[in-house]
Amino acid sequence: MNKLVGYILFPFREGGLGALLGGTFIIFLGEFLQKLGGFIGPYGSIPGLIIKIGALCLCFNYSLQIVRSSYSGLKTLPFWETPSLHFGELLKNLIPILISIFYGLFLTSLVYFIVVIVSNKNLSLILFFTHLPRYGFFVFFSIFLPAVYFLFSVAPDDIEYFVNPVWITRVIIKTFPCYLFLTIAAYFLTLLFVYFRIPLIFIGNFITWFVKFYFLILFAFIVGRTYSKLNLSKHA
Repeated sequence: MNKLVGYILFPFREGGLGALLGGTFIIFLGEFLQKLGGFIGPYGSIPGLIIKIGALCLCFNYSLQIVRSSYSGLKTLPFWETPSLHFGELLKNLIPILISIFYGLFLTSLVYFIVVIVSNKNLSLILFFTHLPRYGFFVFFSIFLPAVYFLFSVAPDDIEYFVNPVWITRVIIKTFPCYLFLTIAAYFLTLLFVYFRIPLIFIGNFITWFVKFYFLILFAFIVGRTYSKLNLSKHA
């Protein structure tokens, strides 16, 4: 029980509350400017959108730092080392998400083709992309995310490891059945980011992003700790 409480309180330790509030504020600011710019004109929301994407990339970068620190055995939050603020460099932090989306879409498309063949229906890209959850996209995405997240965090320059499906599969197999828990955690986090909203004017968006960032930090810590306990290297 004490261990569970320790995990729940982890994002608030060692200056974690400041990191949570800081990350939440910059995302919230970008979202606010995006909505405010929408009243100016069709392109007025672009600056706010760019700030929001950059803020999300910074938060994802911090989560990767947490994976590395917890994997190395640290039980406290690392100091938030700000990476290059060049927008192109910031976007690199989304690579684990994009790779997981790619493999998730691949498996989802296979399921869709099987359904089409069995039900003798016509292929429809509109139906496919508007009903991704129906064909298991969130599940497939969640299966790949923990492994890719780990491999990218500990070896961000070794594209062979975090892109190659063979290495990803090895990580999943070697950590099974613990990987089932990581998949469930990733699935919960995915649904949280996609669907969770607090319907309160202004303050609701801030609380929403605070909750999402909290669970992102917690997920990163759990991923790092799991692989640390299993003594799994990046080479699987």
